[in-house]
Amino acid sequence: MKKRIRKKLYLGEFRELGFEVGAQFRGGVDAAGRDAFLERFVDAVAREGLAFGGGTSAAGLDGFVTLDHRGSATEQHRERVQALLAGDAAIASPKVGPLVDAWHAQPQ
Repeated sequence: MKKRIRKKLYLGEFRELGFEVGAQFRGGVDAAGRDAFLERFVDAVAREGLAFGGGTSAAGLDGFVTLDHRGSATEQHRERVQALLAGDAAIASPKVGPLVDAWHAQPQ
């Protein structure tokens, strides 16, 4: 496959990695608390140079994290997001998935 096509399809050397994130809220977190958490989380993720796609529900947080520009998230990014979730008082059980192909991975 030609380089131009690999670049357009994010294949080979142009593959971009990201990771799934999820968490359950501690009991007693209301809608305002969920909104406040989401705002804190999105701001913290952006400071790391990452982008978050997803949201919250009464059950918890669910989404996907990638680099906010062309490129791949790294293991260090995963660790920072894990620490961010684990350190928040609103979160009971954070889950950060492995690095996967952000364009072609099957949801787990």
